[in-house]
Amino acid sequence: MRSPAETRSRLLARAAVVACPSHREGFGVACLEAMALGKAVVGTCGTSLDEVLTDGTTGFLVPPGDPRALAEKVTAAWNRQDLDAIGQAARESVTQFEPGRTIPVLVAGFEAGRLLALVDSETGAAEAVKQCVR
Repeated sequence: MRSPAETRSRLLARAAVVACPSHREGFGVACLEAMALGKAVVGTCGTSLDEVLTDGTTGFLVPPGDPRALAEKVTAAWNRQDLDAIGQAARESVTQFEPGRTIPVLVAGFEAGRLLALVDSETGAAEAVKQCVR
């Protein structure tokens, strides 16, 4: 029996386009996984995905809560002649989120007092939130 991670990897490997619609996305890990495999991703604006995806270059963006726009964008992406190039651009862009690059930036932010770690009292989950420093 395959693990969920193995199943996910097999499915992503077979996909041409990956849809990651969300109303609220803390950080698009599933989106990044698909991008790392060179897949074109359709995500939603107004979430963290619009910081990860560049519309028409490394993926595609649609408004949240608009299933018609999502379906149209997935179909349009599927039919693009340059879909493989967009997937390759996605694979290259995802390297900016590698832990070796992001962790030192977060640590420096905490040490300089520019970031504040908030911990959810119920779940214990930590989230970094930017502070305004003047």
